[in-house]
Amino acid sequence: MSTPCFIDRCNQPIDCSRQAISSHLKTVHQVNVDSPVVQACQWSGCRVSVPASSLASHIMTVHMR
Repeated sequence: MSTPCFIDRCNQPIDCSRQAISSHLKTVHQVNVDSPVVQACQWSGCRVSVPASSLASHIMTVHMR
């Protein structure tokens, strides 16, 4: 199963797995997915800030249910 990415109107389909989301964040949105630095989730309408290393898990559990 996949869903469109709603970061900065990206709309590319992303498989609903932590690995696929991490890869997409890293290659398309240049997120350092290994960093402990807290950053805001850029998913449309989201106002949560999490460590970049947890961003894929956040997206998978909150935005891809």
